Amino acid sequence: MSYKDALADGIRYEKQGKGSSAYFPPCHICGEETFSLNYIPSRKYTCERCKKRRASYSSHRKGMARMPKL
Repeated sequence: MSYKDALADGIRYEKQGKGSSAYFPPCHICGEETFSLNYIPSRKYTCERCKKRRASYSSHRKGMARMPKL
């Protein structure tokens, strides 16, 4: 079903070799294409750059929680 869903949603699709394929849905944060071996329309895809940005923001927030309040 993912192939039909990808075509309906306008997602770029490439054959990779024997029986495998790649989908390139947009990142739900910035819109950049991401790589996925399957496509599920209800899933939110996140690119590597946004994943790193989210991880650094999360670690920054954890550090701020440990700081003494003035």
